[in-house]
Amino acid sequence: MSNWDFMFDGQLEVAGSLDDAQLQRIPAKRGVVLLAAGNRPIQLITAARIRQRVRTRLDEPPDERVRKSADLRRITTRVLWKLSAGPFEADLDHLELARAAWPGEYAAQITWKPPWFIHVDLDAAYPRFRRSRKFPSGNVRSFGPFISGAEAEHFITALRDAFGLCRDHRCLAQSPNARRCAYGQMQRCLAPCDGTVSADEYRLAVSRAADFIAGDRKSLRRELKDEMEQAAGKLEFERAAAIKGRLERLDEFNRPTYRHARPFEEFRFLVFQPGGSRRRVRVFLVNRGEIPAAASLRYPLQQAEADDAATHGNTELASLLEQMRIVAAREPRVDGAGALRMGLVARYLFSGPRRRGLIVRFTESLRPEKLARMIGASSGDLGLSRNSRRRPQE
Repeated sequence: MSNWDFMFDGQLEVAGSLDDAQLQRIPAKRGVVLLAAGNRPIQLITAARIRQRVRTRLDEPPDERVRKSADLRRITTRVLWKLSAGPFEADLDHLELARAAWPGEYAAQITWKPPWFIHVDLDAAYPRFRRSRKFPSGNVRSFGPFISGAEAEHFITALRDAFGLCRDHRCLAQSPNARRCAYGQMQRCLAPCDGTVSADEYRLAVSRAADFIAGDRKSLRRELKDEMEQAAGKLEFERAAAIKGRLERLDEFNRPTYRHARPFEEFRFLVFQPGGSRRRVRVFLVNRGEIPAAASLRYPLQQAEADDAATHGNTELASLLEQMRIVAAREPRVDGAGALRMGLVARYLFSGPRRRGLIVRFTESLRPEKLARMIGASSGDLGLSRNSRRRPQE
């Protein structure tokens, strides 16, 4: 027996193609299936219907001459499966099973990548924002996730325009003895390159840009409006126009693809997914690279006693939030597997409602009654129904 057998819900010994009796022993449900030769894993597959996928893989092809891949019937001796209530759970199971079956090579089995973030090292002489899928250490501030590297780069460009940051790091490295670039001449850059602003002033501007991403959005807009009005009052129309352009650039940050751009340490979510029936919700607690599963919720949600309802709301949700607070208090090390778990969450954050289910960013201010309203509003996407007679689709 291998060290990953215990992770599966069931298995079947096979030899060649499967007959109908054998196929009936394999669930026709969602999950992850592993084809193995003894204790050697061959192929790990995520399937909406495990039985159908196994049949496809192990059935005799209609014409041997057109077969382009290896004949799995000749080498597969075991079929193992793990059931999953929904797509997110199946993908997460796929990752964890791949880690167990291929400890040093599991990343090659995964179809998604770590998420894109932007990073800035505020200890650098002239800090700059850069996109990356890696998570640096030290006094580095990171923000994300972004749906793609291109979107992360667009975000950085918008930051440069809004805060007058330098676009050419090679020029910046020559500060304060470089020539002012065209952006500086148009007053669209703070021009640290020729010493118009000092290194400390420029670092402060970059730090303010980081604070802006972190959530301090209103103060900058007010300041820029005041500066624009003052410049116009002094008939400095070129400067007023440049400030107006910065204000307009701030609207870029309202784009839907930027809606999840928050500090790395705030990558904490409650993920609600279908629970295998129309009366259950599966819940996963996300704290950066850690995703423990919580107990499933019953639907409709059970309310607290009348005299406590106003204070405590739903009892199950109150308990769930307490679990999340415990998980969120930990400082998980984001290793390769943790980065892929974060990539999985980001993948679903940017998915359509039916696939995404309900994903709620966790904050200390989140209350059970608000969470109950959000679950109710997303009941259709979660496949929930108050009618217990209706059976779920397999």
